[in-house]
Amino acid sequence: MELTPIITHIVNLSLTRGRPPNLWKRAIITPVPKVSNPKELADFRPISVTLLISRIVERILVNKFVLPALPVNLLADQFA
Repeated sequence: MELTPIITHIVNLSLTRGRPPNLWKRAIITPVPKVSNPKELADFRPISVTLLISRIVERILVNKFVLPALPVNLLADQFA
């Protein structure tokens, strides 16, 4: 648990400044084929892999602040 104070400081600093660290905004994009024999760019689906800490903080913020602020009927037909 040596990293807990450091991670807490980075997350709190990000929240008070209102913007995440630049590294959290980067992603490794891997093209995954949609079809068995891709021939053009449209035959690929981009999969973005971001840092785990950025995904965790984003999920917490969405669940705690964004979703409670939205009317339930706006989310009724959303899947995925």
